Amino acid sequence: MLLIKISLTWYGIFVMNSGIAFDIPGRPVAKSNNYQIIRIKGFTKIVPTKDVKQYQQTVAESCPKFPTYEEKLCVLITWHRGDKRRKDLDNIAKAIKDGITDAQLWSDDSQVVQLFLQSVSDVKGAENEWVRVHILPMINELCISNAPCVPNVLDLDS
Repeated sequence: MLLIKISLTWYGIFVMNSGIAFDIPGRPVAKSNNYQIIRIKGFTKIVPTKDVKQYQQTVAESCPKFPTYEEKLCVLITWHRGDKRRKDLDNIAKAIKDGITDAQLWSDDSQVVQLFLQSVSDVKGAENEWVRVHILPMINELCISNAPCVPNVLDLDS
C-alpha cells in the first residue's frame, strides 16, 4: 500500500498521510438533473431543488473541521451503493464538491485537478448507502504521498 493511513479515527474522519478521508451518510443526490425553473418579474432563474440543497448541507456537515486547503487537490469519491441500477457517477460529484466548498474545506472546487469516481455495490438496501471522500494535496502533479493519485494504485479503503 503506497498511502499509509494513520490509525487515528474519530467521528468517521480518517487522517491519512497529509490527506483526509470522511464519510457522508445516505444516497447521494445528482445536482446536474435536479433543478427547478423559477420566474420572477419576467426573469427566469434556474435553482437547485430542495433535495440538492439538503444533500449539500449533509456533505458540509460531514466534512471535518480542518484548515482550508489552498493547493491543488486530488479527490477520490467512492459511492457504496445498495442496488445495481444504472446511475451516472459524474452527476453526483458536483453536489459533493459544492458541499465541501460550503464547508470551506477548500477555497474553491477548481482546486481539484484530479477527480476519480467509483461505485461499489456492497451494501444491502438504499437506506444503507454512503459515500467516502478522500482528499489529497498535490505536488508536481502527484499526490503528496509520492504515488500517482489513481485508485488502482492507492488502496485507500483497506
